Amino acid sequence: MEINNIWEKLNIPVKDSFRKDIQEGKVPELPYYIVDQEDLKQKIKDKIFAIDGDRMSTSYITAAYGNGKTNVFRYLELFFNKTYSSFNIDVLYSRADPERVDLVVFLLKKIEDIYLDQIIDAIKKSKENDYDYSKFAYEFQESFAEIKQYTDKVFASDNNEELKELIYLGTGRLANKRYFDRFELAHLKDYNRREILVLFLNLIAYSGKYLVFGIDEVEKIPERSKIRFNHFLTSYRELIDLFNKINGHYLIIAITQEEKSQKLEEVNYAVYTRVKPDIITIQPISSNKDKKELIKYLNEVFGTNNDVEEVLKLINKLSNLKISENRLLIQEISKILLSTSNEFTDLNQILDEKNLKEEYEYTHDNLIKDDAFKNIHRKFFDPLQYYLESHNRTELVRKQDRYFLDAVANEIQYFIFNEDKDNIENEVINIKDLLIKEKENINKVIIYSPKQLELGYSNFSNIEKQLLIIDYDPKELFTLLEIYRENIDLQESLDFIISSYTKNQL
Repeated sequence: MEINNIWEKLNIPVKDSFRKDIQEGKVPELPYYIVDQEDLKQKIKDKIFAIDGDRMSTSYITAAYGNGKTNVFRYLELFFNKTYSSFNIDVLYSRADPERVDLVVFLLKKIEDIYLDQIIDAIKKSKENDYDYSKFAYEFQESFAEIKQYTDKVFASDNNEELKELIYLGTGRLANKRYFDRFELAHLKDYNRREILVLFLNLIAYSGKYLVFGIDEVEKIPERSKIRFNHFLTSYRELIDLFNKINGHYLIIAITQEEKSQKLEEVNYAVYTRVKPDIITIQPISSNKDKKELIKYLNEVFGTNNDVEEVLKLINKLSNLKISENRLLIQEISKILLSTSNEFTDLNQILDEKNLKEEYEYTHDNLIKDDAFKNIHRKFFDPLQYYLESHNRTELVRKQDRYFLDAVANEIQYFIFNEDKDNIENEVINIKDLLIKEKENINKVIIYSPKQLELGYSNFSNIEKQLLIIDYDPKELFTLLEIYRENIDLQESLDFIISSYTKNQL
């Protein structure tokens, strides 16, 4: 399938919230153009060109945090689902679920939720065309012989409601033996779901629709359990071994790979040998050519007209400060273009300047040993309250609701501790409820959001109050506040550090 315009610039929205998100370096909110990453773009393009071929394919994307994995998925979503839907390619983006680690079952649930009617239509179409349906199931060779009875029953039915129930038997939504007895079918085993997935994906391809499955944040699984990660990888390997029996489609796995993380070849060598040619590593933008391209693009986004060479000089001066994340690079270019600040504010740098690096690391290590970061949302507000009281600020601290009300400045400062992106919607609801509750008392809302949450202003498009989102690490700020509480002689230096860290809000 030739799609020569993929990776073109897509239309940029004009909302202020979008520009604010870009200024903060919220990379997933910049899905309109991918700068650099030529290797990644070429490899994904090649896979999509073959998406209507005679086998499924995969890519395994690795990158350090903040270098744009999610941005790639968002671009593909915007390109295929909204801008060029006529290609009949659907991008199904989802974050990995540590509670559902069987990849085959995970994908079957996606298909069941979205493509039930399409599968039924494909079944009917194949019957009208007198198509040999055994080809959907590898002509019932090898392990596919175990689903022959089930497949025969599916293609013998003309009733939509009956077909729905039969499909649910295949996906596992209906798993009780009595449902199988009703259709006089042998009970399908969990392992048979692999062949069922092949059957359904081939039916979807027969209908002319091709799917790009994007599974992001896979690192959440090994963070929860190494055993679960091995289960995930085993199901991934089993699916890869069936790719030559699936007509088309494309699966992209994305994982954050930090320096201390185990590499795939160390965790599961069997999977590594299968995907080695399909591994794509996203690197930080480093060449002057690519930096200039990014500067030009951000000039376009912000409607500014800064001299590209001059901005590049300023950015390269910051290279000594190790801007190792594309997210930080976008932040710094945005600051220069909008003339908000040309100073790179990095916690380690400020600690070094104030000769407090050793004290910080000592306190941080002790907090780890004492399990102080466990249930941090309950412990955080004690040192914070001490800090506020020492500055004679008239705050009303609501520990249960994770905020304090500054009665003088008429503002709320609200803290988020959960880094799970699935929790964003709940936090937005909490903040909106809080605004209703305190509507007479506040003019401004300041939200402290964990960096990895990448909470954007676009999440709050309906909020009229002045809003400021501060990306932070709860453990870092907690450590700074603890040092402040325990060391009166260091408080003057810590005042500066905490103020800088919180953009002069604390």
